[in-house]
Amino acid sequence: MAARLASGSCRSVCTTTSGAAGGWYGSLTPVKCAISPASASALLGGVVRRSGVTVAVSTGGRAPALAGLLREALEAVLPDDLGAWVEIGERARAGWKQRGLPMGERRPLLLKALQELYAAKEKVLR
Repeated sequence: MAARLASGSCRSVCTTTSGAAGGWYGSLTPVKCAISPASASALLGGVVRRSGVTVAVSTGGRAPALAGLLREALEAVLPDDLGAWVEIGERARAGWKQRGLPMGERRPLLLKALQELYAAKEKVLR
């Protein structure tokens, strides 16, 4: 059995493929119910997945629309070249681990590397 994750009335949203309504009642299928979180057995927040990065927002079912708005805002501000950020971070991390660089010193170095990425792009544009 699989959960039907659809929009519409709570009855249709909170129904499993076996026809059992209301989450775990009558089946062991997790069901997302955005209209009535109390009827849900699984709550899903707003999730952004891009270029190997996952950012999740949840209000614990209290304000799903807010989680959606926050997800949209994150999508808008994340850079198109986020994959380059991941590659820079991955290469830097390998070097830091090899040198035994303490965790507290890594973030400022990563920020500097990302700033250098954009400085190099600006040079090319000039």
